[in-house]
Amino acid sequence: MHSHKEASPAASNTSGMTTHNPRAVGQLLDRLDARADEIGEAVVGAIVEQVPAYRTAPIARVAHMRQIVHQNVRELFRVVREGRPAGLADLEEFRESVRSAARQGIAVEDVLHAYRLGATVGSMAIADECQAGGPGKFRAGLEVLGRGINYLDQVSIAVAQSYVEERERIATDEERVYREIFEGLLSEGCSSAEVAERAARVGVKLASGYWVALVSMQSAPGPSREVARHFRNWPLSHPVIAVPKQHHVGVLWPAEREDPPVELTMAVASLDREQGSVLAALAGPTAGPLQSAHAEAAAILRLCTSRHAGVVRLEDVLLDAAVHQLGGRTEQLLRASVEPILAYDRRRDAGLVETLAAYISVNGSLSGAAAAVHAHRNTIMYRLVRIRELTGLDPSSFQDLFILQAGVRLAEASCGPDPELAPRKALSQVDGGG
Repeated sequence: MHSHKEASPAASNTSGMTTHNPRAVGQLLDRLDARADEIGEAVVGAIVEQVPAYRTAPIARVAHMRQIVHQNVRELFRVVREGRPAGLADLEEFRESVRSAARQGIAVEDVLHAYRLGATVGSMAIADECQAGGPGKFRAGLEVLGRGINYLDQVSIAVAQSYVEERERIATDEERVYREIFEGLLSEGCSSAEVAERAARVGVKLASGYWVALVSMQSAPGPSREVARHFRNWPLSHPVIAVPKQHHVGVLWPAEREDPPVELTMAVASLDREQGSVLAALAGPTAGPLQSAHAEAAAILRLCTSRHAGVVRLEDVLLDAAVHQLGGRTEQLLRASVEPILAYDRRRDAGLVETLAAYISVNGSLSGAAAAVHAHRNTIMYRLVRIRELTGLDPSSFQDLFILQAGVRLAEASCGPDPELAPRKALSQVDGGG
Protein backbone atom coordinates (compact mmCIF):
# COMPACT_ATOMS: atom_id res chain seq x y z
CA MET A 1 0.00 0.00 0.00
CA HIS A 2 1.07 3.60 -0.49
CA SER A 3 2.51 5.26 2.61
CA HIS A 4 0.45 8.03 4.20
CA LYS A 5 1.70 10.91 6.33
CA GLU A 6 -0.98 11.32 8.95
CA ALA A 7 -0.96 12.27 12.57
CA SER A 8 -3.17 9.32 13.49
CA PRO A 9 -1.40 6.26 14.85
CA ALA A 10 -0.70 3.38 12.48
CA ALA A 11 0.30 -0.24 12.97
CA SER A 12 1.29 -3.14 10.76
CA ASN A 13 -0.74 -6.35 10.94
CA THR A 14 0.65 -9.81 10.39
CA SER A 15 0.35 -9.53 6.60
CA GLY A 16 2.57 -6.43 6.50
CA MET A 17 -0.36 -4.15 5.60
CA THR A 18 -0.60 -0.84 7.39
CA THR A 19 -3.64 -0.42 9.61
CA HIS A 20 -4.69 3.16 10.27
CA ASN A 21 -6.29 3.74 13.63
CA PRO A 22 -6.10 0.11 14.78
CA ARG A 23 -8.05 0.98 17.89
CA ALA A 24 -11.10 2.05 15.84
CA VAL A 25 -10.80 -1.07 13.68
CA GLY A 26 -10.57 -3.29 16.76
CA GLN A 27 -13.57 -1.60 18.39
CA LEU A 28 -15.62 -2.05 15.22
CA LEU A 29 -14.74 -5.73 15.02
CA ASP A 30 -15.61 -6.11 18.74
CA ARG A 31 -19.08 -4.72 18.04
CA LEU A 32 -19.49 -6.99 15.01
CA ASP A 33 -18.36 -9.99 17.06
CA ALA A 34 -20.98 -9.13 19.67
CA ARG A 35 -23.61 -9.13 16.92
CA ALA A 36 -22.34 -12.32 15.21
CA ASP A 37 -25.42 -14.37 16.14
CA GLU A 38 -27.76 -11.58 15.03
CA ILE A 39 -25.89 -11.17 11.72
CA GLY A 40 -25.86 -14.94 11.20
CA GLU A 41 -29.64 -15.11 11.66
CA ALA A 42 -30.08 -12.22 9.21
CA VAL A 43 -28.05 -14.17 6.65
CA VAL A 44 -30.11 -17.31 7.28
CA GLY A 45 -33.36 -15.36 6.84
CA ALA A 46 -32.17 -13.85 3.55
CA ILE A 47 -31.10 -17.25 2.23
CA VAL A 48 -34.38 -18.95 3.14
CA GLU A 49 -36.34 -16.10 1.57
CA GLN A 50 -34.35 -15.67 -1.64
CA VAL A 51 -32.57 -18.94 -2.51
CA PRO A 52 -34.90 -21.49 -4.18
CA ALA A 53 -33.08 -24.54 -2.80
CA TYR A 54 -33.81 -23.44 0.79
CA ARG A 55 -37.20 -21.76 0.36
CA THR A 56 -39.04 -25.09 0.64
CA ALA A 57 -36.21 -27.13 2.14
CA PRO A 58 -36.81 -29.63 4.97
CA ILE A 59 -36.25 -28.36 8.50
CA ALA A 60 -33.13 -30.50 8.90
CA ARG A 61 -31.49 -28.97 5.82
CA VAL A 62 -32.23 -25.43 7.00
CA ALA A 63 -30.89 -26.27 10.47
CA HIS A 64 -27.69 -27.61 8.93
CA MET A 65 -27.36 -24.48 6.80
CA ARG A 66 -27.92 -22.28 9.90
CA GLN A 67 -25.08 -24.00 11.74
CA ILE A 68 -22.73 -23.51 8.77
CA VAL A 69 -23.68 -19.84 8.37
CA HIS A 70 -22.92 -19.04 12.02
CA GLN A 71 -19.57 -20.83 11.78
CA ASN A 72 -18.71 -18.94 8.60
CA VAL A 73 -19.65 -15.55 10.05
CA ARG A 74 -17.38 -16.05 13.07
CA GLU A 75 -14.58 -17.37 10.85
CA LEU A 76 -14.91 -14.31 8.62
CA PHE A 77 -14.62 -11.89 11.57
CA ARG A 78 -11.64 -13.79 12.98
CA VAL A 79 -9.64 -13.67 9.73
CA VAL A 80 -10.58 -10.03 9.07
CA ARG A 81 -9.41 -9.11 12.57
CA GLU A 82 -6.05 -10.75 11.90
CA GLY A 83 -5.80 -8.77 8.66
CA ARG A 84 -4.09 -11.47 6.63
CA PRO A 85 -4.86 -13.46 3.51
CA ALA A 86 -6.85 -16.62 4.15
CA GLY A 87 -4.84 -19.83 4.39
CA LEU A 88 -5.89 -23.35 3.48
CA ALA A 89 -6.98 -24.06 7.04
CA ASP A 90 -9.13 -20.90 7.11
CA LEU A 91 -10.93 -21.92 3.92
CA GLU A 92 -11.49 -25.56 4.87
CA GLU A 93 -14.76 -24.92 6.71
CA PHE A 94 -16.09 -23.09 3.67
CA ARG A 95 -14.92 -25.89 1.40
CA GLU A 96 -16.59 -28.51 3.56
CA SER A 97 -19.85 -26.56 3.70
CA VAL A 98 -20.03 -26.35 -0.08
CA ARG A 99 -19.14 -30.05 -0.41
CA SER A 100 -22.11 -30.76 1.82
CA ALA A 101 -24.32 -28.62 -0.42
CA ALA A 102 -23.07 -30.48 -3.49
CA ARG A 103 -23.85 -33.83 -1.85
CA GLN A 104 -27.38 -32.60 -1.17
CA GLY A 105 -27.79 -31.78 -4.86
CA ILE A 106 -28.06 -28.01 -4.32
CA ALA A 107 -27.27 -26.16 -7.56
CA VAL A 108 -24.05 -24.17 -7.71
CA GLU A 109 -26.07 -21.06 -8.61
CA ASP A 110 -27.94 -21.37 -5.31
CA VAL A 111 -24.71 -21.92 -3.36
CA LEU A 112 -23.05 -18.83 -4.80
CA HIS A 113 -26.26 -16.82 -4.33
CA ALA A 114 -26.22 -17.75 -0.64
CA TYR A 115 -22.63 -16.53 -0.27
CA ARG A 116 -23.46 -13.27 -2.04
CA LEU A 117 -26.34 -12.73 0.36
CA GLY A 118 -23.97 -13.31 3.28
CA ALA A 119 -21.60 -10.67 1.90
CA THR A 120 -24.49 -8.22 1.45
CA VAL A 121 -25.83 -8.69 4.98
CA GLY A 122 -22.30 -8.39 6.43
CA SER A 123 -21.65 -5.16 4.50
CA MET A 124 -24.92 -3.71 5.75
CA ALA A 125 -23.95 -4.57 9.34
CA ILE A 126 -20.60 -2.76 8.93
CA ALA A 127 -22.36 0.29 7.46
CA ASP A 128 -24.86 0.25 10.31
CA GLU A 129 -22.05 0.29 12.90
CA CYS A 130 -20.33 3.22 11.16
CA GLN A 131 -23.40 5.46 10.77
CA ALA A 132 -23.23 7.14 14.15
CA GLY A 133 -19.46 7.72 14.15
CA GLY A 134 -17.16 10.39 12.78
CA PRO A 135 -14.38 10.11 10.18
CA GLY A 136 -12.42 7.67 12.30
CA LYS A 137 -15.26 5.16 12.40
CA PHE A 138 -15.91 5.67 8.70
CA ARG A 139 -12.29 4.90 7.79
CA ALA A 140 -12.32 1.89 10.11
CA GLY A 141 -15.47 0.66 8.39
CA LEU A 142 -13.89 1.04 4.95
CA GLU A 143 -10.83 -0.89 6.10
CA VAL A 144 -12.86 -3.73 7.60
CA LEU A 145 -15.05 -3.81 4.51
CA GLY A 146 -11.98 -3.94 2.24
CA ARG A 147 -10.46 -6.80 4.21
CA GLY A 148 -13.79 -8.61 4.13
CA ILE A 149 -14.11 -8.21 0.35
CA ASN A 150 -10.58 -9.54 -0.20
CA TYR A 151 -11.32 -12.49 2.04
CA LEU A 152 -14.66 -13.23 0.37
CA ASP A 153 -12.95 -13.16 -3.03
CA GLN A 154 -10.71 -15.97 -1.83
CA VAL A 155 -13.70 -17.78 -0.35
CA SER A 156 -15.67 -17.51 -3.62
CA ILE A 157 -12.83 -19.07 -5.61
CA ALA A 158 -12.41 -21.86 -3.06
CA VAL A 159 -16.17 -22.49 -2.89
CA ALA A 160 -16.62 -22.71 -6.68
CA GLN A 161 -13.60 -25.01 -7.05
CA SER A 162 -14.67 -27.29 -4.20
CA TYR A 163 -18.22 -27.53 -5.53
CA VAL A 164 -17.03 -28.59 -8.99
CA GLU A 165 -14.60 -31.13 -7.52
CA GLU A 166 -17.25 -32.62 -5.24
CA ARG A 167 -19.86 -32.85 -8.00
CA GLU A 168 -17.27 -34.54 -10.23
CA ARG A 169 -16.49 -37.04 -7.46
CA ILE A 170 -20.20 -37.69 -6.87
CA ALA A 171 -20.82 -38.12 -10.60
CA THR A 172 -17.93 -40.57 -10.87
CA ASP A 173 -19.19 -42.61 -7.91
CA GLU A 174 -22.74 -42.49 -9.25
CA GLU A 175 -21.62 -43.67 -12.70
CA ARG A 176 -19.69 -46.54 -11.14
CA VAL A 177 -22.70 -47.74 -9.13
CA TYR A 178 -25.11 -47.43 -12.09
CA ARG A 179 -22.63 -49.26 -14.30
CA GLU A 180 -22.47 -52.13 -11.79
CA ILE A 181 -26.28 -52.31 -11.68
CA PHE A 182 -26.48 -52.13 -15.49
CA GLU A 183 -23.98 -54.95 -15.99
CA GLY A 184 -25.59 -57.01 -13.24
CA LEU A 185 -29.02 -56.77 -14.88
CA LEU A 186 -27.56 -57.73 -18.25
CA SER A 187 -25.96 -60.89 -16.90
CA GLU A 188 -28.25 -61.91 -14.04
CA GLY A 189 -31.65 -60.28 -14.64
CA CYS A 190 -34.15 -58.54 -12.39
CA SER A 191 -34.63 -61.47 -10.03
CA SER A 192 -31.02 -61.42 -8.82
CA ALA A 193 -30.92 -60.75 -5.08
CA GLU A 194 -27.34 -59.53 -5.33
CA VAL A 195 -28.19 -56.93 -7.99
CA ALA A 196 -31.29 -55.83 -6.04
CA GLU A 197 -29.21 -55.40 -2.87
CA ARG A 198 -26.58 -53.40 -4.74
CA ALA A 199 -29.29 -51.15 -6.18
CA ALA A 200 -31.01 -50.70 -2.81
CA ARG A 201 -27.79 -49.37 -1.28
CA VAL A 202 -28.07 -46.31 -3.54
CA GLY A 203 -31.83 -45.97 -3.28
CA VAL A 204 -32.68 -47.60 -6.63
CA LYS A 205 -35.76 -49.83 -6.64
CA LEU A 206 -35.53 -52.30 -9.50
CA ALA A 207 -38.48 -52.90 -11.84
CA SER A 208 -39.74 -56.40 -12.66
CA GLY A 209 -38.55 -56.07 -16.26
CA TYR A 210 -36.77 -53.68 -18.60
CA TRP A 211 -36.58 -52.49 -22.17
CA VAL A 212 -33.02 -52.13 -23.45
CA ALA A 213 -32.23 -48.99 -25.43
CA LEU A 214 -28.89 -47.93 -26.87
CA VAL A 215 -28.94 -44.19 -27.48
CA SER A 216 -26.65 -42.61 -30.04
CA MET A 217 -26.09 -38.88 -30.50
CA GLN A 218 -25.45 -38.79 -34.24
CA SER A 219 -24.52 -35.10 -34.15
CA ALA A 220 -21.97 -35.68 -31.37
CA PRO A 221 -21.20 -39.41 -31.04
CA GLY A 222 -19.49 -40.74 -27.97
CA PRO A 223 -20.21 -41.20 -24.27
CA SER A 224 -22.11 -38.49 -22.42
CA ARG A 225 -22.82 -38.22 -18.73
CA GLU A 226 -25.34 -35.49 -19.42
CA VAL A 227 -27.33 -37.76 -21.76
CA ALA A 228 -27.28 -40.60 -19.20
CA ARG A 229 -28.42 -38.18 -16.52
CA HIS A 230 -31.22 -36.93 -18.81
CA PHE A 231 -32.72 -40.43 -18.88
CA ARG A 232 -32.06 -41.19 -15.19
CA ASN A 233 -33.90 -38.03 -14.20
CA TRP A 234 -37.01 -38.92 -16.21
CA PRO A 235 -39.89 -39.24 -13.70
CA LEU A 236 -41.11 -42.85 -13.51
CA SER A 237 -42.29 -45.09 -10.68
CA HIS A 238 -39.01 -47.04 -10.99
CA PRO A 239 -35.69 -45.35 -11.76
CA VAL A 240 -34.18 -45.58 -15.23
CA ILE A 241 -30.74 -47.21 -15.31
CA ALA A 242 -28.55 -45.30 -17.79
CA VAL A 243 -24.77 -45.35 -18.22
CA PRO A 244 -22.39 -43.82 -20.78
CA LYS A 245 -20.67 -46.35 -23.02
CA GLN A 246 -17.83 -45.82 -25.47
CA HIS A 247 -19.98 -44.81 -28.45
CA HIS A 248 -23.49 -44.53 -27.01
CA VAL A 249 -25.51 -44.44 -23.80
CA GLY A 250 -26.96 -47.69 -22.49
CA VAL A 251 -30.48 -47.30 -21.07
CA LEU A 252 -32.55 -49.85 -19.15
CA TRP A 253 -36.09 -48.48 -19.21
CA PRO A 254 -38.58 -49.97 -16.69
CA ALA A 255 -41.13 -52.20 -18.45
CA GLU A 256 -44.28 -50.97 -16.78
CA ARG A 257 -46.37 -52.31 -19.67
CA GLU A 258 -45.91 -54.64 -22.65
CA ASP A 259 -46.31 -51.88 -25.22
CA PRO A 260 -43.28 -49.82 -26.24
CA PRO A 261 -42.86 -47.09 -23.63
CA VAL A 262 -44.39 -43.80 -24.73
CA GLU A 263 -42.33 -42.06 -22.03
CA LEU A 264 -39.09 -43.23 -23.66
CA THR A 265 -40.22 -41.73 -26.97
CA MET A 266 -40.94 -38.48 -25.13
CA ALA A 267 -37.52 -38.54 -23.44
CA VAL A 268 -35.76 -39.13 -26.77
CA ALA A 269 -37.78 -36.37 -28.45
CA SER A 270 -36.94 -33.97 -25.62
CA LEU A 271 -33.24 -34.73 -25.99
CA ASP A 272 -33.49 -34.40 -29.77
CA ARG A 273 -34.95 -30.90 -29.40
CA GLU A 274 -32.01 -29.92 -27.21
CA GLN A 275 -29.14 -31.56 -29.09
CA GLY A 276 -30.45 -32.92 -32.38
CA SER A 277 -30.06 -36.26 -34.23
CA VAL A 278 -30.88 -38.61 -31.36
CA LEU A 279 -31.40 -42.30 -32.14
CA ALA A 280 -32.52 -44.97 -29.67
CA ALA A 281 -32.29 -48.63 -30.72
CA LEU A 282 -34.90 -50.45 -28.60
CA ALA A 283 -35.33 -54.14 -27.74
CA GLY A 284 -37.34 -56.07 -25.17
CA PRO A 285 -38.98 -56.08 -22.77
CA THR A 286 -37.64 -58.90 -20.65
CA ALA A 287 -37.46 -59.84 -16.97
CA GLY A 288 -34.61 -62.33 -17.19
CA PRO A 289 -31.00 -61.63 -18.11
CA LEU A 290 -31.00 -58.76 -20.56
CA GLN A 291 -28.04 -59.87 -22.66
CA SER A 292 -30.10 -61.07 -25.63
CA ALA A 293 -32.15 -57.86 -25.68
CA HIS A 294 -28.92 -55.87 -25.43
CA ALA A 295 -27.47 -57.81 -28.37
CA GLU A 296 -30.63 -57.13 -30.40
CA ALA A 297 -30.46 -53.41 -29.62
CA ALA A 298 -26.78 -53.38 -30.64
CA ALA A 299 -27.67 -55.08 -33.94
CA ILE A 300 -30.42 -52.51 -34.58
CA LEU A 301 -28.00 -49.68 -33.86
CA ARG A 302 -25.51 -51.11 -36.38
CA LEU A 303 -28.24 -51.30 -39.03
CA CYS A 304 -29.42 -47.75 -38.48
CA THR A 305 -28.17 -44.98 -40.73
CA SER A 306 -28.72 -41.24 -40.91
CA ARG A 307 -32.23 -41.80 -42.30
CA HIS A 308 -33.26 -43.22 -38.94
CA ALA A 309 -34.15 -41.07 -35.94
CA GLY A 310 -36.08 -41.34 -32.71
CA VAL A 311 -36.89 -44.78 -31.28
CA VAL A 312 -36.11 -47.63 -33.71
CA ARG A 313 -37.13 -51.26 -33.17
CA LEU A 314 -36.25 -54.40 -35.13
CA GLU A 315 -39.45 -54.26 -37.17
CA ASP A 316 -38.36 -50.81 -38.39
CA VAL A 317 -35.18 -52.24 -39.93
CA LEU A 318 -36.41 -55.70 -41.02
CA LEU A 319 -35.45 -55.15 -44.64
CA ASP A 320 -31.97 -54.00 -43.61
CA ALA A 321 -31.62 -57.01 -41.29
CA ALA A 322 -32.75 -59.45 -43.99
CA VAL A 323 -30.47 -57.92 -46.62
CA HIS A 324 -27.46 -58.08 -44.32
CA GLN A 325 -28.06 -61.77 -43.65
CA LEU A 326 -27.73 -62.68 -47.32
CA GLY A 327 -24.00 -62.53 -47.90
CA GLY A 328 -22.05 -64.25 -50.65
CA ARG A 329 -23.08 -64.06 -54.28
CA THR A 330 -26.53 -62.62 -53.53
CA GLU A 331 -25.06 -59.62 -51.76
CA GLN A 332 -22.59 -59.05 -54.58
CA LEU A 333 -25.39 -59.05 -57.16
CA LEU A 334 -27.49 -56.60 -55.13
CA ARG A 335 -24.57 -54.20 -54.75
CA ALA A 336 -23.77 -54.46 -58.44
CA SER A 337 -27.38 -53.75 -59.41
CA VAL A 338 -27.25 -50.21 -58.00
CA GLU A 339 -23.60 -49.33 -58.67
CA PRO A 340 -24.41 -47.71 -62.06
CA ILE A 341 -26.75 -45.13 -60.53
CA LEU A 342 -24.41 -44.51 -57.59
CA ALA A 343 -21.55 -43.87 -59.99
CA TYR A 344 -23.77 -41.69 -62.22
CA ASP A 345 -24.78 -39.55 -59.24
CA ARG A 346 -21.18 -39.21 -58.11
CA ARG A 347 -20.16 -37.95 -61.54
CA ARG A 348 -23.12 -35.71 -62.34
CA ASP A 349 -25.01 -35.08 -59.08
CA ALA A 350 -28.13 -36.11 -61.00
CA GLY A 351 -30.30 -36.92 -57.97
CA LEU A 352 -31.18 -40.44 -59.12
CA VAL A 353 -30.73 -42.06 -55.71
CA GLU A 354 -32.58 -39.20 -54.03
CA THR A 355 -35.45 -39.67 -56.48
CA LEU A 356 -35.46 -43.44 -55.95
CA ALA A 357 -35.60 -42.98 -52.19
CA ALA A 358 -38.47 -40.53 -52.48
CA TYR A 359 -40.34 -42.82 -54.87
CA ILE A 360 -40.00 -45.73 -52.41
CA SER A 361 -40.98 -43.65 -49.39
CA VAL A 362 -44.30 -42.58 -50.99
CA ASN A 363 -45.16 -46.08 -52.23
CA GLY A 364 -44.55 -45.38 -55.91
CA SER A 365 -46.48 -42.11 -56.18
CA LEU A 366 -45.00 -39.86 -58.90
CA SER A 367 -46.70 -36.78 -57.46
CA GLY A 368 -45.56 -37.64 -53.92
CA ALA A 369 -41.97 -38.17 -55.06
CA ALA A 370 -42.04 -34.87 -56.95
CA ALA A 371 -43.19 -33.05 -53.83
CA ALA A 372 -40.56 -34.76 -51.68
CA VAL A 373 -37.62 -33.70 -53.86
CA HIS A 374 -39.16 -30.40 -55.01
CA ALA A 375 -39.09 -31.35 -58.68
CA HIS A 376 -41.64 -31.50 -61.50
CA ARG A 377 -43.57 -34.73 -62.01
CA ASN A 378 -42.06 -35.07 -65.49
CA THR A 379 -38.56 -34.80 -63.97
CA ILE A 380 -39.35 -37.76 -61.71
CA MET A 381 -40.52 -39.79 -64.70
CA TYR A 382 -37.34 -38.91 -66.62
CA ARG A 383 -35.11 -39.94 -63.71
CA LEU A 384 -36.92 -43.26 -63.24
CA VAL A 385 -36.42 -43.99 -66.93
CA ARG A 386 -32.74 -43.15 -66.53
CA ILE A 387 -32.49 -45.58 -63.57
CA ARG A 388 -34.03 -48.31 -65.76
CA GLU A 389 -31.59 -47.58 -68.59
CA LEU A 390 -28.56 -47.67 -66.28
CA THR A 391 -29.49 -50.74 -64.22
CA GLY A 392 -31.85 -52.74 -66.40
CA LEU A 393 -34.30 -52.70 -63.45
CA ASP A 394 -37.71 -51.04 -63.78
CA PRO A 395 -38.74 -49.04 -60.68
CA SER A 396 -42.39 -49.47 -61.65
CA SER A 397 -42.00 -53.23 -61.17
CA PHE A 398 -42.42 -54.27 -57.53
CA GLN A 399 -39.82 -57.05 -57.85
CA ASP A 400 -37.24 -54.77 -59.50
CA LEU A 401 -37.98 -51.99 -57.04
CA PHE A 402 -37.30 -54.37 -54.14
CA ILE A 403 -33.92 -55.27 -55.65
CA LEU A 404 -33.07 -51.59 -56.11
CA GLN A 405 -34.06 -50.78 -52.55
CA ALA A 406 -32.07 -53.69 -51.11
CA GLY A 407 -29.02 -52.71 -53.14
CA VAL A 408 -29.18 -49.12 -51.96
CA ARG A 409 -29.53 -50.28 -48.33
CA LEU A 410 -26.40 -52.40 -48.66
CA ALA A 411 -24.47 -49.57 -50.25
CA GLU A 412 -25.74 -47.13 -47.65
CA ALA A 413 -24.65 -49.31 -44.73
CA SER A 414 -21.16 -49.88 -46.10
CA CYS A 415 -20.39 -46.32 -47.11
CA GLY A 416 -19.29 -45.21 -43.63
CA PRO A 417 -18.57 -41.52 -43.38
CA ASP A 418 -17.91 -41.09 -47.14
CA PRO A 419 -19.82 -37.92 -48.08
CA GLU A 420 -19.66 -38.76 -51.77
CA LEU A 421 -22.00 -41.70 -51.43
CA ALA A 422 -25.38 -40.17 -52.13
CA PRO A 423 -27.78 -42.69 -50.52
CA ARG A 424 -27.06 -41.56 -46.93
CA LYS A 425 -27.94 -37.96 -47.67
CA ALA A 426 -30.77 -38.72 -50.01
CA LEU A 427 -32.51 -41.28 -47.85
CA SER A 428 -32.16 -39.17 -44.72
CA GLN A 429 -33.80 -36.24 -46.46
CA VAL A 430 -36.89 -38.00 -47.71
CA ASP A 431 -37.48 -40.94 -45.42
CA GLY A 432 -38.19 -38.89 -42.32
CA GLY A 433 -36.88 -41.19 -39.66
CA GLY A 434 -37.38 -44.77 -40.64
